[in-house]
Amino acid sequence: MLAPDTRTLLLDALRPPAGMKLDRAVATTFTLDLTTALTVPLALAGFNLSGTPDVAAVMESLRANVDRIDIFAQAGMISAEAWPGDLAALIEQSIHTVGRPRPGYLFHPKLWVLRFVAPDDEAWYRCVVSSRNLTSDRSWDVILRLDSDPTISKVNGDNEGLVRLIESLPGMPGANLDDARRDHILQLASELRRVWWQLPDDVENVRFLAFGVKGGTRARDLGQLFRGYRHLLISPFINADGIQTLLGDSASTELSIVSRADQLDAIEATELADSELFTINPLAGLGDGETDGSIDPTNMLGDLHAKVFVIEANKRAFVYLGSANATGAAFNGNVELLCELAGSAKSLGVNTMVGETAPFRTLLETYTPLQAPVVDPLREVGRQLEAYLVDAAATQFTITVVVTDEGCVPTIETIGPVPKLPVAVSADLYVAPFNRIAELVPITPEQPAFAELAARPAADLTAFLLLSARAVVDGSRVERSVVVRAAMIGAPADRLDDVLIRQLDTPEKFLRFLMLLLALGGDAPTGLDASLSGLGS
Repeated sequence: MLAPDTRTLLLDALRPPAGMKLDRAVATTFTLDLTTALTVPLALAGFNLSGTPDVAAVMESLRANVDRIDIFAQAGMISAEAWPGDLAALIEQSIHTVGRPRPGYLFHPKLWVLRFVAPDDEAWYRCVVSSRNLTSDRSWDVILRLDSDPTISKVNGDNEGLVRLIESLPGMPGANLDDARRDHILQLASELRRVWWQLPDDVENVRFLAFGVKGGTRARDLGQLFRGYRHLLISPFINADGIQTLLGDSASTELSIVSRADQLDAIEATELADSELFTINPLAGLGDGETDGSIDPTNMLGDLHAKVFVIEANKRAFVYLGSANATGAAFNGNVELLCELAGSAKSLGVNTMVGETAPFRTLLETYTPLQAPVVDPLREVGRQLEAYLVDAAATQFTITVVVTDEGCVPTIETIGPVPKLPVAVSADLYVAPFNRIAELVPITPEQPAFAELAARPAADLTAFLLLSARAVVDGSRVERSVVVRAAMIGAPADRLDDVLIRQLDTPEKFLRFLMLLLALGGDAPTGLDASLSGLGS
């Protein structure tokens, strides 16, 4: 069932069927990297280009795709590692950050739902359920791609969890969608009620389970849902509450767990008694071409990030994959999505995953408990700062632009005060435009933020801000930073034109940009550099 020798790229999963074009895409992610997110509309534009397009055709394709994409991410979980360049302006309107669904919990689903249309307006739907966030992380993840079955048009009750999640997105805390985007998302959710899916091999039924949204799966129903006599839990994060939740009302069961060593170390030995325990072998999954016995660290995959639960009951197997970790929070407060695949135990059961001859088993090694991990005070403070920034990033930031003779003057403000810091942490807070981090301005917790910045060209305006928290612990500085997507008010209407023209204002720049689009679309001539790093400032 799990095929570790199969690699699936997100851009391949989003590629339109032959003869069709993207009409709508809705995505959810917990963490988000702007450079990775930017590749999506660029690749979709590359898919659509043919012949020798001119500048106007390229700009039209980009604008059309950006207007059709909506990406929802947890506020405070946009990566601050690198500015992706001027083209980040393309995706400002497509990215919606949402606050915690309830105190202490997170918006955590990882999903793509796409609608494609043919020239005759025939619609085709695709659902990509994954454990992977919209980042460039090189972890062991799992992905499921489902395409619609056009031969069936009746109501599909097994899509209810998917429908509930999609229709809840415009109302998520802090989402702030315009009317057109909200209506498109709600229309897509409505259409999904009558979509049926082409079944993967050995799968007899597909059902979606949403957690943490109105009308989703209730915690009180999980006991019966997860009841069985054999359980396999594959999860990077795991705790005793999550294990008990996933065992359901099972009177007794054979339990196998695949997780990270540091997570298993933190669970009491009694909770893991009589269980079969595995971790990913750190040397597993070395890239192709390692023929001389050497190891290239840059070609290694990271640790486990896949989330898969397999339960056997009544000679049948139920495979759940998606965003939820094996933790109590995943099923009792987070917003999560799992896809349930049902089939025979022989075809989909635990042995197909971790049996002696299963392909996935080749990646595993038996877990041997280590000594209890040493508490690192710097790491603990870092975790508290990260949790604080999730709350602080949910504050509504605005950038008000005034156009003067010297250029555009942006002012950063918040509607209401920035949250107070945790009692146990003393830290300094700063905010800056993400493309000009040298313009760092201090802000004060429990007070509204306000910072008037210097004038700049319209193409240098950005809705993405860098929010940083710095603390000192025993003489050592601990710093955490996240990106905030602010609402921009008063920016020139032609700002995006200025950004694109700056990329395409010479034949050489246009050719390089065209090669980037075609490379991401999968059609670039070999030998040409089509990296994002050469574009923008």
